[in-house]
Amino acid sequence: AEAPAGASAVFVSLPGETRPRPVTVDWRGARPVVRCPAATRAGFATVTAGPDTLGQVALGVPGVESGLRLQDPKAWAARLTAAGLTVAGDLTGTAAAQAGRRLRGLDLSPWFFLLTVAVLLLELWVGRGAGAPARAGSG
Repeated sequence: AEAPAGASAVFVSLPGETRPRPVTVDWRGARPVVRCPAATRAGFATVTAGPDTLGQVALGVPGVESGLRLQDPKAWAARLTAAGLTVAGDLTGTAAAQAGRRLRGLDLSPWFFLLTVAVLLLELWVGRGAGAPARAGSG
């Protein structure tokens, strides 16, 4: 189907990009289906038609699906210094940073879900024991 009469071209401003990119709008009856270029950074994408903002979408790009590379610590410190900020220390050699490097790009949601279920079952088991009536002593 075709766009309604008087509809402007639709563009999207993706995070980290300076110029808007065209969006393809397919109409299925009165419902538009929007297709735009893939984002390479997390942030906000703004969809516009002429001077009107049609919407804003928060984008979170999973590390597994993106070609993003984290900035080298020295380059990052140089950028901060150039901006007039002082780098107090470098924590990239710490154990937490090592664990972060190992976990980068992994989907941990199934493990957190299982952990949540395990904690819930433990709470139910403990609660059932605490709520049991006191047994009369035999004697």
